[in-house]
Amino acid sequence: LIIANSNATKVMLEKKFYIPYKKIRVLHNGIDISKCNKKKLINKPSSIFRVGFIGRLDSPKGVHVLIEAMHYLADYNIKLTIAGDGVLKDVLKKKAHGLDNVSFVGRIIDPYFFLNGLDLLVVPSIREPLGNVCLEAGLCKVPVLAANVDGLPEIIKNKVSGELILPSKKVSFETVNMAAPLPEFVVNPITQELELPKQIDPFLLSHKILEMRDDPDTLIEYGEQLHNRVVKYFSIERYYDELYNIYCEVI
Repeated sequence: LIIANSNATKVMLEKKFYIPYKKIRVLHNGIDISKCNKKKLINKPSSIFRVGFIGRLDSPKGVHVLIEAMHYLADYNIKLTIAGDGVLKDVLKKKAHGLDNVSFVGRIIDPYFFLNGLDLLVVPSIREPLGNVCLEAGLCKVPVLAANVDGLPEIIKNKVSGELILPSKKVSFETVNMAAPLPEFVVNPITQELELPKQIDPFLLSHKILEMRDDPDTLIEYGEQLHNRVVKYFSIERYYDELYNIYCEVI
């Protein structure tokens, strides 16, 4: 028996590796929801719309797309903070050179402290089996704008608990020898079929960021809905209960 952390991973196992579906069980990752009661509050300057990214600075995360989008937003009071480290750090910093609206803070110890300083989390992944950072954002009631690929829409319900953008552009970016290779395939969550990896259109991403910034009431609603969804469906207690049931099934 194989445990998959998302339905998208199950599709990948079935269609790329020819694992019989009867041998796969889907068990979404769980998160300690008590951490949302320990979050630190930050006074965010109301005049600045703060966008953030948290994650490994590597090829599948699509951070270059977000930086490209910030070029279109240079004349707006929108700031992007990138948290994380990885082999593409120097490449991405070079790409952001000259942009006053982009900053890098490196690896962070407390993601909840960082998230509470944001108005919007962007997850521009090219490949993302599930997306644990979306769960963390949900605990902090931070709205999410994510790529509509792989397992991300299993957390983010479009126009309900966040917004999704379907990747439509050929992947194009500078890389380095130690960077993770692009996946051979990703899962299209609409068709449930494997397809070649794509990236979000940076211009469309910039437009969507502006659109969400200009609708603060909807942002608040997205944050509340995501929080409720994470607490209901992604608690660590639910994870342990379902894992126990799977073990009982195979014993």
